[in-house]
Amino acid sequence: MAPPDPKARKARRAALRPTGGLKAFADAKRYDESLVLGPTQKHVLSKEGRDLSRRQDIIHPSEMSHGDWCPKATYLRIKNLRDGGTFTKEAFGFQSLNIFQHGHEVHHKWQTWLWQRGVLWGEWKCLNNEGQCNWSFYATAPSQCPNCDSTNLEYAEVPLSAEEELLIEGSADGFVPDIQALMEFKTVGEGTLRFEEPELLKAHTHKTVDGKSLVDYPALWKGINRPFRSHQKQGQIYLWIAEILGINADKVVYIYESKFNQGTKEFVVQRRQKLIQPLLDSAQEIKDALDHDGPVPECPRGGCKHCEPKSAEKEKESGQETASAGKGSPRTDRPAARRQGTVVRRQATRGDSRTPDKPRRADG
Repeated sequence: MAPPDPKARKARRAALRPTGGLKAFADAKRYDESLVLGPTQKHVLSKEGRDLSRRQDIIHPSEMSHGDWCPKATYLRIKNLRDGGTFTKEAFGFQSLNIFQHGHEVHHKWQTWLWQRGVLWGEWKCLNNEGQCNWSFYATAPSQCPNCDSTNLEYAEVPLSAEEELLIEGSADGFVPDIQALMEFKTVGEGTLRFEEPELLKAHTHKTVDGKSLVDYPALWKGINRPFRSHQKQGQIYLWIAEILGINADKVVYIYESKFNQGTKEFVVQRRQKLIQPLLDSAQEIKDALDHDGPVPECPRGGCKHCEPKSAEKEKESGQETASAGKGSPRTDRPAARRQGTVVRRQATRGDSRTPDKPRRADG
């Protein structure tokens, strides 16, 4: 009788471990006897599960800017909702939610500083619930609500919608009219590098004499000399929508804040629509398929876990990778007109973006 295979035993144990929401609940159960941590984890996980405010019937700039974006999966999600289906929200564990919350707080910090400087423009919401105001308005660094004079205001960022054009909708972290710049605030940690710049992380990870891996964090942070590719694409999509809405922005200023040592960096990227034209073409294909019974957009990898989860699982089991020219590589068999860019862009009239009026489409 052959001795048991340690690798096979390890694989069976891994298969039995809870994942997703079940894992998050199991992790929280460990702290049942704690005074603060366990109850707080359960509270956060429960609250996250009830939050369904993020729209799923549009295309998010953050999803389409990543190299593994699957237009077919986005089409299927939106079509399912239009046909009366439901959307199952991805379950995150407490650690992931904690990371997200840290990012939100960093955004709030930088936005508050720009507000205090008197340069931050965007949508503001009055939180004077006692006076039942709840007014929403656009302005540059206001000190009070124009409707009720309350100073209890909240910054709602810069909503950017091209739903009418290409079903795309998102929001920039801020806008500074004096320098005509949209703002994006990003926190950078080891996980960020693992996803966005794995080669850079690998270059600054070293093996010790006992085989352990150590990351040279100071050198890693120093090695970041430009915004990550997905961040650049996201910013360019925002600039494209801003032009449609008549917001006078010609650049994106990225503020990167290190999770390693709270170091900060600034990057300035000018408008470069060529970078996102293939993404706009894919969004046009999604819209055509949904609104005009056009052909269903193809998966760039010939099938992936996002658009064909069952087939992806089978391929993973057989040890075969999905057909691809590389992660996020665009297909080359699309019609030539699509590759060259067929999206019709509206000619925006650039006006005074400091006006408190809500941005309007230049042709509307």
